[in-house]
Amino acid sequence: MAAGSSTGGYALYVKDRRVQFVYNYLGIKKFRIIADTPLPEGLVTLVYGFEVTGQAKPREGLGSPGVGKLVQNGQLVGEVEMDVTVPVLFSAEGLTCGWDYGDSVDTRSYEPPFAFTGTINQVKYDLSGDAIEDAEAELRRAMSKQ
Repeated sequence: MAAGSSTGGYALYVKDRRVQFVYNYLGIKKFRIIADTPLPEGLVTLVYGFEVTGQAKPREGLGSPGVGKLVQNGQLVGEVEMDVTVPVLFSAEGLTCGWDYGDSVDTRSYEPPFAFTGTINQVKYDLSGDAIEDAEAELRRAMSKQ
């Protein structure tokens, strides 16, 4: 998934067998997560979540600070603290799934189109503000403890 460009945006992608996330604050600052474990083969559930930890100041060009978390099959595989986010809009480049076009969110990390060669079964965006719950991951975690 990618939204935006080198002037601001985010991308969630696979490189070197690891899930990676980069958040680009207006081309000024980049925040990244590289999963601490390789991506396993087979069906994988990935979740990126953002926990707001402070107040946005949109009139000053500052979105909410927070912590970005990357979860792979129910296990936390990386996180990053972000002292600022984009308050309103990244750029005119829209959202893509499975590839990126135009200008990449992080030219150091990948060059478009950087197409994903695996299979993407489903993508969900939950903007409710509620904590992300994954019932299947919770069941797997409970079963692994028995």
